[in-house]
Amino acid sequence: MISPFDQDYILTKKVKKEEGELLSPFLELSDWVEKKYDVKILNIIFDICNDRPRIQIILEFESDKNKFHESESINLNLEKMNAISSRFRDIIEKEKIPNFKTEKLFTIFSAFAPLAIEEAHNSISETELEDLRIDLNNNLWKIRCLFGVVTFFYETESQRIESEDDEIDLKYREAYFEIIKKYDEFNYLDSKILKIEYDSKEKFDKDYNGSWFNYDR
Repeated sequence: MISPFDQDYILTKKVKKEEGELLSPFLELSDWVEKKYDVKILNIIFDICNDRPRIQIILEFESDKNKFHESESINLNLEKMNAISSRFRDIIEKEKIPNFKTEKLFTIFSAFAPLAIEEAHNSISETELEDLRIDLNNNLWKIRCLFGVVTFFYETESQRIESEDDEIDLKYREAYFEIIKKYDEFNYLDSKILKIEYDSKEKFDKDYNGSWFNYDR
């Protein structure tokens, strides 16, 4: 689950909205994982990936997802992965549930909230961003959001530097938050945790040849 357009995200959103629910054997596995690792699970999805059975544990928050990584690392904790896979096999065998291939089973982890936040950002129209730009500052060239990061572009680098001010930052944050909060379906955001960056058209043209492809890679 890597984007708000993934089917896994859409299914999990229904669970979050109580339009769907976890059923056996995933409910039993969810209860066990939540108690053992002190996390909140929204959904569990079983599928086949590269001819291997896979369990995707979908946590609500990134902080819970990180509990399944090695300390300060992007690497998954193999002991925890294997423990969950083993527990799922035990549930399948104990309940004698058919149609689940468990040989070479492996477990992965996703977080729902970051994608819900990304979806909220994506819901803001270009017209809304343009109106905000005009309202905030004549020196702003563009407001752009990508992967949950909002970038305010000034026309020039000197304008950007002159605007490095906590009061201006707060003003921009609160103004953007007023727009996004109507799309923040699960109230995950507040103005303080918005990921805000500042840049300039001058730098965009000079360092990236005016290309969003170059800028984003």
